[in-house]
Amino acid sequence: YVDAIQGGIFVLNDDNDDKYLEMTACFAYNRRKMQQKRVELEEGLIGRCFFERQPILLKEMPNDYLEITSGLGQENPRNLLLVPLKLNEEVNGVIEIASFKEFEEYQIQFIEKIAESISSTITSVRVNERTSALLERSQVQAEQMASQEEEMRQNLEELQATQEELEKRARENDNITKALEKEKYLLDALLSSIPDFIYFKDEECKFIRVSESMAPLFKVGCAAELV
Repeated sequence: YVDAIQGGIFVLNDDNDDKYLEMTACFAYNRRKMQQKRVELEEGLIGRCFFERQPILLKEMPNDYLEITSGLGQENPRNLLLVPLKLNEEVNGVIEIASFKEFEEYQIQFIEKIAESISSTITSVRVNERTSALLERSQVQAEQMASQEEEMRQNLEELQATQEELEKRARENDNITKALEKEKYLLDALLSSIPDFIYFKDEECKFIRVSESMAPLFKVGCAAELV
């Protein structure tokens, strides 16, 4: 439609802090031009067009900027048009088009409309990609939270089981203590009332407790623990 014979699209790569323009599509570029896929934001005509956010039209180009190679030989395009891929005030890249003929005003306007459409598509794609990335990140976080909640639930169940076990042991200890107190009470009553000699010795055969009937033998007035 615009009688162009060469062209390329350079899209802003802002995935990290090192922002630059990256050639993502081209037509009829030579090998040297193909290798220059990275353009800094203020480098050359492409960087200038991106920085100034305005179209650049050249009717005389440097001899080594672009060239066309065919079976008939080599020839340099005479006209170059660079248009920012701009939507509102956001610039997503630059489109570069070369031709042997001068660009007419209607062709320039057409390319500007095309650039705006391409920029709109790039913006939509980026929004969708970021939305998808955020959604994926949210899903990962939700799964992590669910895993943490499950772990907390298991820990709570284990803590509850431990608490119940401790309460059970406390009740058992309380019952044992009450049983021991009852047995001690019965033993004290027995030692105080029975006429028979009853005594307790330790492992070294020393008397440690005697009944009341044996108390006079140890010169104590009642059943007692002997040290």
